[in-house]
Amino acid sequence: MIIDFYSKTFALTNTIEVPTSFVPRVGETFTISHPVGHLEPGRELLIHDVTYIIKEDSIVPHVKCHDSSGDINRRHILEENGWI
Repeated sequence: MIIDFYSKTFALTNTIEVPTSFVPRVGETFTISHPVGHLEPGRELLIHDVTYIIKEDSIVPHVKCHDSSGDINRRHILEENGWI
């Protein structure tokens, strides 16, 4: 899975690739357990886009997430984009 990390203003800050079969859904959040780019451990990230990339002979999930301000921001972003 490829994960793009965006700031609260949606500027791309970091991209990592992790081997996993888990693919998060839009609207879910996850918490960073170790430093990733500018993100310190404990930061909550909101998934705002999930697409797939054909890479050689496999399909790779491409997840985009941004630094979240918690539940209030999460609901606002989801409503603003018509996801709820």
